[in-house]
Amino acid sequence: RKCMKEWKDAPVASSDNKQQKKYGVILVSSTTGNGDAPENAGRFVRFLKKQTTANDTTSFQHVAYAVLGLGDTNYDQFCAMGKLLDKKMEDLGGTRAKPLACADEATGLEDVVEPWLETVVQDLARACCADGDNSESAAPPPTPTTTQPVPETTPTLSTTMATPAQTSTTTTTTTTTTTT
Repeated sequence: RKCMKEWKDAPVASSDNKQQKKYGVILVSSTTGNGDAPENAGRFVRFLKKQTTANDTTSFQHVAYAVLGLGDTNYDQFCAMGKLLDKKMEDLGGTRAKPLACADEATGLEDVVEPWLETVVQDLARACCADGDNSESAAPPPTPTTTQPVPETTPTLSTTMATPAQTSTTTTTTTTTTTT
């Protein structure tokens, strides 16, 4: 929750990164049960739903994000949490840096995960430095994706892992919050 409060304000330009316009957030989520959030993501998902219900469309206006959903097509609610996170982040003003990717355990997660990982940091860095809206449709990306060159002005991204005990900032069983 501390990070979410910080995201309300635009990033402060520093001497080594004068171009940053948004905070970068990577969300990776599985789906449990019948389309439910993993236990350690429940609090974050409730927060997103509450903000959306309150018609708050600016909570994440200073956030660029990428979502990777992990699921299994043998279940009815395939990647429901990834889809929900992607939609709610957009509804709350976030800028989609990369189309939602839905990895399928039934066919092999690596077919989607590995190409997504190859470009997610570059795409997020571009979105954090871009002017205006960089959102794309929520359709899954073509597989496989190719690595795109990083512009010379791309900021360095630092990564912080949230632990399951930090449920207020954890969005899934594995959540990486990337801040530029």
